[in-house]
Amino acid sequence: MIRKDPVLVQDIFNQVYELTRWPRHGAESGAEAFPHDRAYAVETLRRIARNSRQDPFNYALYDAWQLVHQKPWTRPPNLNLLVNDLADAIHRGWLFAYTEASGISRSVR
Repeated sequence: MIRKDPVLVQDIFNQVYELTRWPRHGAESGAEAFPHDRAYAVETLRRIARNSRQDPFNYALYDAWQLVHQKPWTRPPNLNLLVNDLADAIHRGWLFAYTEASGISRSVR
């Protein structure tokens, strides 16, 4: 079964990350995009995977992988390959990642 777009992941600090196939246009959404930098994406996705209490088996990241690859019969065998595949997709522009502005970051701006 192909997953619905977007996939939302929440980390331990209640920061919400949105992984989607479609770019957002305009700054009115209040979300910040990940840069198309592979190293930044790898580190952020690893941090999300390690610190997600609400999704300890990283099903949301597997859902995001399905958004990109559309292969419901398979998935990466381990977390390292999953993170690398997602980081490559972000780097190539096949997947877009956004951080939702939390109350703290809104008050700082």
